[in-house]
Amino acid sequence: MNAMDKVADAYYAQRHWEEFRDRIVKKQLTYGNVVHDYFKIVDEMNRTKEELKQWNMN
Repeated sequence: MNAMDKVADAYYAQRHWEEFRDRIVKKQLTYGNVVHDYFKIVDEMNRTKEELKQWNMN
């Protein structure tokens, strides 16, 4: 194995690691968005329930 092969192997290993890391980050961001949307919807649902209770009491 000559020096160019070692450099090429190191480059490809680095590229594969960066692609793997990017995929993890993208999935975490997607998961974070899903969780954020879920809690936003639950909050809206709870507010609607409170508004309905107040409306029924009047």
